[in-house]
Amino acid sequence: MRRLFWIIWSIWLVLDVLTAIGLEIYTDEGYYWMWSQHLAWGYYDHPPMVALWVWLSSHLIPSGTLSVRLMTVLCHGLTLLGAGAIVKERLAERGVEWNNRSIGLFFLCAGSLVMFTAAGFLTTPDAPLMLFATAFFYALLHYDRASSTRSRWLWAIAIGLSLALMCYSKYMVVLVLLWVILAKPKRILDPKLWVSLILMALLMVPHILWQMQEQWPSVRFHLVARSDPFRWWYLSDYLPNQLLVFNPILLVLSCILSVQAFRKGDTYDRTMAWQILGFLVFFLLMTFRGHVEPHWTMVASVPVIVLSVEWLVTRDLNTRANKWLIGGLIALVGIIFLARGVLVSNRLPIETGLGSKQIRYDSMEQLSDGRVVVLTGSFQRTAMYRWFEHKPAVLIHDLRFYRHTQFEKWQLEIPFQGQPACIMHTNYGDTIPLATEIFYRRLVNRLQTTDAVTATIDSLNLQEHHLTLTVTMSHPYIVPFEWNHDELPAKVRIVGLVDNEWEGVEATLKGPDTIPVGESVTYRIEAEAEWLQPQQKIAVAIDNGVIWTQNTPWVQIKNQKSKI
Repeated sequence: MRRLFWIIWSIWLVLDVLTAIGLEIYTDEGYYWMWSQHLAWGYYDHPPMVALWVWLSSHLIPSGTLSVRLMTVLCHGLTLLGAGAIVKERLAERGVEWNNRSIGLFFLCAGSLVMFTAAGFLTTPDAPLMLFATAFFYALLHYDRASSTRSRWLWAIAIGLSLALMCYSKYMVVLVLLWVILAKPKRILDPKLWVSLILMALLMVPHILWQMQEQWPSVRFHLVARSDPFRWWYLSDYLPNQLLVFNPILLVLSCILSVQAFRKGDTYDRTMAWQILGFLVFFLLMTFRGHVEPHWTMVASVPVIVLSVEWLVTRDLNTRANKWLIGGLIALVGIIFLARGVLVSNRLPIETGLGSKQIRYDSMEQLSDGRVVVLTGSFQRTAMYRWFEHKPAVLIHDLRFYRHTQFEKWQLEIPFQGQPACIMHTNYGDTIPLATEIFYRRLVNRLQTTDAVTATIDSLNLQEHHLTLTVTMSHPYIVPFEWNHDELPAKVRIVGLVDNEWEGVEATLKGPDTIPVGESVTYRIEAEAEWLQPQQKIAVAIDNGVIWTQNTPWVQIKNQKSKI
């Protein structure tokens, strides 16, 4: 690497450090920070690498925003080094010198990619994914070029390691690997690459065992829970979001270069092209089954940089068209630089989610009356409250409005049963204006939540639309569970999805008024509704007047009378 490379790289790293220090913690980062306090081989949403990243950061920097972001900054620096090394070697294969001109073009392209630059100071699973994907692309380049059997075996091992580390970062590795195979189908006949896959599988055993033990929560979440009926705005938002993830100039340029690579590029260029077009087309199709987050395609950033720089270094940049192109990239780098300054000021409106968060959580703390805060909405807000206020807060999941999260596994609310609490909800209680939004607050002297009550359906009987269940219930709480609680009385509902809409019918409960600590109680439950019929999926839910919690797995009514 030439001196200019190290100068620009060092400036980039310093800017990432300053941004990471000055910018308030982003919402998802607070959630991953909580993961780092409960290290495991997996989590409901993602593999464990991002939690390990934050855990390492917090042990190197014990407080402040760098305690969440230090490893992100460092690994982004390594990603830049890896991407630069790939571009340098690809240019050398074409007889192009790695000089100040090519170095400048490399940093110009990298610095104009919006989400690629954001990955240098925001801690998300994409940060380690980008690093290990770059390592994979570098190892693959050397594997294809290796001249000896020994070196090919060494690079095959490096490919297996990078694939495993990618998989521990984000499940996107499946797509990366698919595009690599489609770029050169003969790779599936290469025994050394099969050894790479076997090595990856062996290294993934702890995570796979965790998934099996937890009944595959990540698989169910990504393949089932995230499926929604088609909405036109899922599709219409996709292209504008991708223009933001990359930038309009390089997105269009790299797509054109990818099409050209399919016709006359070498194997590596075709691999880069598949990464770009493969991700863009795949997630375009995914908009027909649910919302696609903009950053899901950002793993293609390094291929975009590689193809773009390869093309630019061979162009005459003095032509009018190329002057406009370079000028546009320089303008984008300037805009991104100014945007960093605005972000670090932390003065953006709270509605953007990118500033003024301290105000929101200070307001919540003032309204809590010194009680433990119980949130029934966003899991990010629960984590952010704990980050900003350094006080406990727990999340209760309402099955009608919010998806499952890691909080249900942690069950942090158990120690606070029977204690004073401040419940903040979105549609129940006293109206409280809170930092530009409306919350509903309810103060209780004896908290009783319902989500940790475990219900097992022993048998069911459906006669026309009348459903009778036998259900055994227990709980891990430190106080008895009271159906006739003086502040938060509970009742049972039978719930189901009918035409993608929630249906819930109140049921009668026959049995003891309390579930004692450490004991199981069997109840008879009866409910009647027209939508209760064979083949309908149902679950038992408990409603405490604030939220509904799902307390049994989904069960399909297979016939009129069943024993579960």
